Amino acid sequence: MSNNQAANTANTEHVVTVDTAGGRYPIRIGPGRLAHLSKSVPTDATAVVVVTNPTVFALFGKRVKQALSQLTVPVSIVELPDGEAHKDLATLNLIFDHMLGKQLDRRAVIVALGGGVIGDMAGFAASVYMRGIRLSKCQRHYWLKSTPQ
Repeated sequence: MSNNQAANTANTEHVVTVDTAGGRYPIRIGPGRLAHLSKSVPTDATAVVVVTNPTVFALFGKRVKQALSQLTVPVSIVELPDGEAHKDLATLNLIFDHMLGKQLDRRAVIVALGGGVIGDMAGFAASVYMRGIRLSKCQRHYWLKSTPQ
């Protein structure tokens, strides 16, 4: 990371700005971020696809839907099978089939709700769909101190 900046806002959110050759992006860290997930979606997004698994979605899906309901763009969910054994092309195609079926363009955003397999699969899908779309990762740290719905 070059030219990192950290800011502390009133709600104890820390923002680290990362500069790369490909552009600049913020990393937001702090308690209660799940409720503010819509802030992680760029204002010019045309759609949001939440990629998750049944275990995480059962615990936090209602809150994620509520947080993203503030957006004015379509939000859809793709649930991938849980576990490392499903890190394969067939599972990856669940994401691609969903996005192609919705005719999503390059301004769509993938939100990875989960770590590990979910983060890897959603990140790879975002990097190759239409030569790359934006990704927001909502990893375990987001909900560690949160109470399930």
